[in-house]
Amino acid sequence: SHKKQLPEHINCVGIVTSPTGAAVKDILTVLKRRNPNIKAIIYPSLVQGEYAQGDICHAIESANNRNECDVLIVGRGGGSLEDLWPFNEESVVHAIYHSALPIISAVGHEIDTTLSDYVADLRAPTPSAAAELVSSDSSELLNRLHTLEQRLVKAQQSKLSYLSNEKNYLQHRLSQVHPEQQLQLQQQKADELSLRLKQVMKRNIEQLQSKPVQLRQRLLQQSPIKTMQLQQEHVSQNAHRLTQAMQNSLQHNRENFVHLIEQLQLVSPLATIARGYSVTRNSKNEVISKVAQVK
Repeated sequence: SHKKQLPEHINCVGIVTSPTGAAVKDILTVLKRRNPNIKAIIYPSLVQGEYAQGDICHAIESANNRNECDVLIVGRGGGSLEDLWPFNEESVVHAIYHSALPIISAVGHEIDTTLSDYVADLRAPTPSAAAELVSSDSSELLNRLHTLEQRLVKAQQSKLSYLSNEKNYLQHRLSQVHPEQQLQLQQQKADELSLRLKQVMKRNIEQLQSKPVQLRQRLLQQSPIKTMQLQQEHVSQNAHRLTQAMQNSLQHNRENFVHLIEQLQLVSPLATIARGYSVTRNSKNEVISKVAQVK
């Protein structure tokens, strides 16, 4: 998690190695071939022997203090385990780990491994490979530049198109708010309103003309004469029914009266008198009203 990312654009490379060894020559050759615009700064150091570890630590510290480059390559060419041992020393490992500048470890050949490789931000199998990691090929840069140029042209064309559309829009808006244009619009609205008013008036007149006919029809349908005729018919029918009912009731009452008279005549004393009767008395001149009184 302590490992740092290499910068996207590297303009200056620091090299911690022997200034007379094969490693520095290989690194400079690759940088010149791939991208001659990259600046290289050599921080000379012993890379083998008893005093190498102190020199390496001092060179890394100096590069950090001077802060001139974007990345450091720390390494040397191939050799025996004893020749490479300074890159296993604790002080060198500590200096690489605490470096503020990103460090690429490039010690020996691909088969060689030291403790510096583990703490460095990136490991390269050889010094030449380290130079390739920090340099972009010129043709690649040209392609990227061409791509950026196309993107810039496209962006400018898009911007110009947008500004042209904006200009046309503003000109259109300006023509709309021009006094002559406003007058034409108001005249057009007045003509439209006049036409609509004529249409509404014509419709209202037609409706008013048709209303009397509709009212006459409704009046005839709801005329009181027709209602009175219907009521008169109902009254005539009811009068006839009432007369018929009264005659029927009178006839019925007459028949009942005759029947009652006949019944009254049957029990009337006048009928008894007409038939004849006698009053029987005893020797004492008392009226005999019971059979038990006759002896």
